[in-house]
Amino acid sequence: MGIKIYWKDIRMKKFLVIGGNSAISKNLIDMLVNLNSLEIDVIARSNTKTHKQVNYIDCDYNKIENHKDILQSADFLFYSIGITNGTDTEIENINVLLFEKITKLLNLKTKIVFMSSASILYNDNSYSNSKKRSEEILDKLGNDYISLRPSVMYGNYDKNNLVKMMNILKKLPIVPVIAPSYKIQPVFMNDLVNMILGAVNKDIFTNKAYITSGPEQVGMYNLFKLLAKKCNLKRPLIPIPLKPVQQVVRFLSLFIPDKYILAYQVLNMRSHPPFDSSDAITDFDFKQTKFEQGLFEY
Repeated sequence: MGIKIYWKDIRMKKFLVIGGNSAISKNLIDMLVNLNSLEIDVIARSNTKTHKQVNYIDCDYNKIENHKDILQSADFLFYSIGITNGTDTEIENINVLLFEKITKLLNLKTKIVFMSSASILYNDNSYSNSKKRSEEILDKLGNDYISLRPSVMYGNYDKNNLVKMMNILKKLPIVPVIAPSYKIQPVFMNDLVNMILGAVNKDIFTNKAYITSGPEQVGMYNLFKLLAKKCNLKRPLIPIPLKPVQQVVRFLSLFIPDKYILAYQVLNMRSHPPFDSSDAITDFDFKQTKFEQGLFEY
């Protein structure tokens, strides 16, 4: 890493992670433990306890006030709780109301890194709107913060996104590729972690939101080809147009819960211009690893 932390005072700083089981949180924790100048607390519903020097706290979020002392003492907070699939009420309760409840327990001196989503730029749905509302709450708090709006993330610990696609490749002898020309702009989680550590190291909390994407868009057909290469598999790829699939999903969603047919992901596939991460590059020297390079690094 090569990052050294220099504090203005001599006491050890406290870094709190809320949502410790998310893939991005685990990547961040792996890096944080290399910094001897941080005391690290991690709150999650049920923690995967992988580092002896980290204080892991299993928490019922309905009773988060029981951990007010830890919240009050944090110098830095990384917040990554959020769900994409669920009813409107579930998304509201977890993505918005829980965030609002937790932030009310914070010390005003706590500096916040909030995980938002790039989808708020082009989607109008429960998940995207919940991220917008949380950013509005964040902006009114009075705490210094940065909000990260990542595109599709990939890297160590990921169990969604690209991992689900690789599982399809492993299970099916012939692989249908829905919307073969649809493009995503994957961002390597290591790049996000380095940006967060840079913000902490240089004390850059600008009270702004930042798009954090990979450097290039990748079409779904080419994406599956690269994933097959990573898995050392040869699979025939069959392109499937998007619109008919969306029509089927809309029909099925009348009878089957969304989470069982990935309705959110399919119905929200729509083309958009490439994401622009220039503000993050300017303010944080945000590095963008090319997708094929990052894919074969983990």
